[in-house]
Amino acid sequence: MRDMKISTSEGLVCPNCQTLNDPNSEICISCGIHFQVYDEVKQELKQRANERQDQFLSTIHKETQQELIIDQKVLHKDFLRQLILLLLLGITIVIIIWGSLNLIKHQKIEQKRLLESNYQEGINCLAKMNYQCANDYFQKVYNKDKLYKDSFNLLLKSKFGIAEVFYKNGQILKSIDILNTVVTLDPQNIQALKLLNNYYKLLGAGFKDQGSWQKAIDEYSNALKTMPDDFAARDAINEIYAIWINEVIARGDFFLAWQLNRQKDAFNNKIP
Repeated sequence: MRDMKISTSEGLVCPNCQTLNDPNSEICISCGIHFQVYDEVKQELKQRANERQDQFLSTIHKETQQELIIDQKVLHKDFLRQLILLLLLGITIVIIIWGSLNLIKHQKIEQKRLLESNYQEGINCLAKMNYQCANDYFQKVYNKDKLYKDSFNLLLKSKFGIAEVFYKNGQILKSIDILNTVVTLDPQNIQALKLLNNYYKLLGAGFKDQGSWQKAIDEYSNALKTMPDDFAARDAINEIYAIWINEVIARGDFFLAWQLNRQKDAFNNKIP
């Protein structure tokens, strides 16, 4: 046990009070501690300290393990909860998609049924020569599906029927409005263009008979817009200019006659 105490060449130094003792002393001459007992007590204390440290480390290890287990359980619960939420979300999305597809399918069926119903009503109206009724039904079909059966041609046929009724009733302007809608739908429709050309010339002739020279020229000009190669309309415009110019010259309005001559020349210089 002597190695537990501080030794010098002169003796032993007490580890408790640092007093120099005889090299063979068992008890300190100053504080009275027994050197062997002191060493044993010190060793015991060191051993107990080591045991307490080991116990502390063991406790920390166990607590850490418990915390890890708790964390794992929490993570497992969170994972299960998120998995359930994802499953519920997936089921909800599937239900929404399924419902949307069924709704679209139902809408298509309903639209087809409505198209067929309006189409058939239009056919019935045409059979009764009720052109306005037919136009309304075929217009509904055309607005929904421009390529549904022959609804486009039947719509134009209905409009031609309305225009003819207006014309027969002396309502040329209304007939012209209807024919213009036909040309809007089908710009190359020769039948509509020919009818418009004819109706504009009729209006032009009427204004010519009334002596309304500018209105007559405007209507014949509209006729030329529908059929630019209508030389009869061009001749009619030149004739009206000639009559108008002679009339203003007879009144002595030479300035207006000069203006009209310029307008006539400008018209004739246009490429038909």
